[in-house]
This record gives sequence, C-alpha cells and structure tokens, in this order.
Amino acid sequence: MTAVFPILSLVNFIIISHSLTDIKDVISIHMFGILFGALLLVVLTVIGVIFKKYQHETDLTVCYENNTSQLRFNLFVLQSIAKHDIYNDKIKDEIEYIKKLLNKTKDV
Repeated sequence: MTAVFPILSLVNFIIISHSLTDIKDVISIHMFGILFGALLLVVLTVIGVIFKKYQHETDLTVCYENNTSQLRFNLFVLQSIAKHDIYNDKIKDEIEYIKKLLNKTKDV
C-alpha cells in the first residue's frame, strides 16, 4: 500500500493542475498526463545523474576521511611501500594527507 499512495498523489496533482489552469482548453487530460509524466521522468533522471556525479563522490570522500581504521591501515601500507618505491613524492604526499586526517579525527 505504501507504494500506491505516491502514485495516487501524483495522479491527483495532475488532475487538479489540469482542471485549474487554462491548459484544459488546449489539450485533453490524457495528453496532459502523458506529457507531464514524460517531463517528470526527464527532470528526475537529470537530477539523479547530477546527484550521482557530484554527491556520491563527496559521500565516498567523507566516509574515507572518517574511517580511522582504514586510514591507519593505508598509512601502514604506504609507509612500507615508501621505503622501497620510486614514487616517493606521491606516496609521501599521501602519507602526509593521511596523517593530517588522523590528527583531525583525534581533535574531534
């Protein structure tokens, strides 16, 4: 039943918006419902793509920065690699970043 109520609310909104505007003189309620549904689908798809593109990445970054056990493990692995790897500058930058995050979480 909980899935039915939003659909009924949407149908009710379509009927009320069609009957209270002057668009009822231009197109029928069936065509208005189809056009409104198609427009709503496009708008919600665009919003979903924007959310996935920006917010999902932000959420993953926040989860990574707040996961202290994973940060400690990554720090251990990177410090072990830094002793033998040729990419010391990139690894050292990442080590400093993780140390800064760990210090920030201790302050909280």
